[in-house]
Amino acid sequence: MLLHGRGISQKREIWRRWLIRASCQRDPRLPFCGNGFLTQCDGSKRNEIEAAQCRAYFRDCSQYIQNTNPLYAIAKAYNSQIGINPWQFNVDGIPYYPVNKDRGVGAGQLFIIPYGTQGGGYQGHLGVRDYWSQYEEAGANWYDGLYGYEGGWSAPLVQHLGVQGGGGSRTAVPLHGPDYGKIRVDTGYGVDTYYTGNHLVGVDWKGGQVNDHLNIDIPLADVGYDFGRAVAFPSVDTFTSKFIQQ
Repeated sequence: MLLHGRGISQKREIWRRWLIRASCQRDPRLPFCGNGFLTQCDGSKRNEIEAAQCRAYFRDCSQYIQNTNPLYAIAKAYNSQIGINPWQFNVDGIPYYPVNKDRGVGAGQLFIIPYGTQGGGYQGHLGVRDYWSQYEEAGANWYDGLYGYEGGWSAPLVQHLGVQGGGGSRTAVPLHGPDYGKIRVDTGYGVDTYYTGNHLVGVDWKGGQVNDHLNIDIPLADVGYDFGRAVAFPSVDTFTSKFIQQ
């Protein structure tokens, strides 16, 4: 939940970075500051003119090149995790047990604790074969600005009847990229086809806008409720642009 892909928006961001990086080339006649800058501007000996051009390139363009961002270097320094399996059992070959082809029963519990310089979290799983399964997780990733928790449960034997559900809450506070300045709090819960509810609150302090959106659906009854509102206020970008013009 906390680290799901961005899809099309991520591809657009990669394309945007490529265009900006290309426009940052101070002189198109200097190939060592073009696409090959990582190998050509790597600190090896160069004449003073080339060194000055490379320094200028990195000064103007480093914010668009992820690997040169100091926050990126800190966040990606290391990542690890700890897994704990406190108990588990399985018994197969039980006579006249028709629930599964192995004629077996089992249960277990698992904890996973990921951690690193970009944040950490917790994942817990508990299950009884064929009868019950549940999970919960929480995490914080300061570099991507994601904080939240979620959980879910299901009863596999009657899962075809929609006996499963889950939900959680996620807060996004991006520190970089195109979404910098946009805070989002997304909370939701659902029980298969019986009920789904989602509440989203977004604050764009740079753009001067607050959004509040509530959605409730009861698919089996074909009933839904959708409500949204927005409030605008003087943005930081407006004040900044006026200050620069003065």
